[in-house]
Parts: sequence; structure tokens; C-alpha cells
Amino acid sequence: MERRSWLLGLLAVSLAGCASMQPKNVAEVIAADPDLSTLSKLIREAGLAPTLSGAGPFTVFAPNNAAFQAVPAKTMDELAKNKQLLSRY
Repeated sequence: MERRSWLLGLLAVSLAGCASMQPKNVAEVIAADPDLSTLSKLIREAGLAPTLSGAGPFTVFAPNNAAFQAVPAKTMDELAKNKQLLSRY
């Protein structure tokens, strides 16, 4: 009987935790992942965060920071400085 009470208590705590969790939008999921920090920065700089915070549906191919390291520095600088170019793709 004690074991059953313990399991029911654990289940109640787990369900309470799930109930308070709200689904994240695409922008929040990307921003929360440290390995996607470059992508998150570019999304903000392009002004796309509000769009990706919406209902969607969205398909996002999310390159990680290592993938961005393969992009020439000159290209990354151009993207960072040119909001129109950054948001075009």
C-alpha cells in the first residue's frame, strides 16, 4: 500500500509539472539551445523572431554553430550587416 501511495504521489507531481509547461515556439526552441546560438543571433538580427514565434507551421533547417564555422568569415560579416540579405533566404 505504501508503494502505491508513493507511485501515485510521484505521478501527481509529474503531471503537475507537465501541466505548467507551455509548448515552445520555434524561436524559443532555437534560442534555448546553446549549440544553435549563431542561428538564434541571425534570426534576431534578421527580424524573424516574431514570425518564428507565431503559430506556424514552419519548417526550419537549423544549422548548428559548427556548421556556421564552415562559412567564410567575410560571408558571415556580410550577413550580419545586411538585414535584407539575411532575411531573404
